[in-house]
Amino acid sequence: LITQMRVANELIMTEKEKVVTIVSSVTSGIESGYKLAKTVDWVVPDDDVMVRSIIQHIKLDAVKKKLRNYNGERLIDEENGTLDANQAGSALQDMDQEEIGPAMKIAGGSVSSIVPFVQKDLSKRQKTGMTDHLVKRAMNALRPRDKRFLIELVNKGHEEIRAAKLLSRRVGTLLKREIRRARLDARIKELSRGSVATEMIEDEWYIVDRTEDDGSTTELGSFQFRTRRSSTSDVLFINRSGKEDRFDANSHVFRKFIPIGEAIVRAQKAFMVIELDLLKRFAYAAYMEFSDLRDELLKLQTVSGINCYALDEARLNGLVHIKSHSSTQISWKDLQPGHNYFIEVKPYKYELFE
Repeated sequence: LITQMRVANELIMTEKEKVVTIVSSVTSGIESGYKLAKTVDWVVPDDDVMVRSIIQHIKLDAVKKKLRNYNGERLIDEENGTLDANQAGSALQDMDQEEIGPAMKIAGGSVSSIVPFVQKDLSKRQKTGMTDHLVKRAMNALRPRDKRFLIELVNKGHEEIRAAKLLSRRVGTLLKREIRRARLDARIKELSRGSVATEMIEDEWYIVDRTEDDGSTTELGSFQFRTRRSSTSDVLFINRSGKEDRFDANSHVFRKFIPIGEAIVRAQKAFMVIELDLLKRFAYAAYMEFSDLRDELLKLQTVSGINCYALDEARLNGLVHIKSHSSTQISWKDLQPGHNYFIEVKPYKYELFE
């Protein structure tokens, strides 16, 4: 028994060194992700509020769809919570009774009462975070048949029957997830915005903001810098899909991109490596018994559960970097001791060796 304990002790010390090496390589991602998880507001409205919001969204959806494209103009912006009330009344007059019926029932029974009701609905959604965009995303996560069935039940006034309650609560659960993800997205994008770049470096990533007529700015996304034309104000970037984009330096602002999402993704990959490769002999909790690893492993376990669309984009950025990086074939005469190289053992399969 003593011999077995001694062997086990030697084994776990060997495995511990591997864990230390992995964890120390992603310290910035662990700290960033853990701080993010602590600062983001995870509290969401209760189930009844969620269900009422979903029912109201379904009944007003036909009206908002009409306002989104009326004679080629967009009269409503659900994301920013704005509505052109002057033209909205004219747009609703063109709708038939069957389409506008569900909205009239909850707005007061007349067409004139729908516009102020929609304005109130937009304002409330901005405060609670249950925007129409997030509700649609939650509903799209249902099976198409269930989604159509729920919409039909609500529009016909049968939202109190058992099937409608079940489906609406299911959407409410999905909506909670979408609200939390949206808050994570907003926080990561905020932390990723660096200072205004006076000089840009080729192949580095930058955030491009468009300056609007009223002086405000709209973020267009992150792009990889290529070159700046000396004769004009055009700046050439490459987007994630590999296509070229040109922006006028007079009407756009270029900010440094801080790869917060990429650092968190690397930490999550490190957790997967530990989970898949180093937990065959000892459990994850066994490594937490070491005082110098306990805090980092607890934080890493928390970071591994973070998931949002900004992190999905960060994973794509990593793939784009790999795709754009030019691989170099070298002769065996140029190999240097102490350096790592990949060797192609079969088509599209490589092994790392030193």
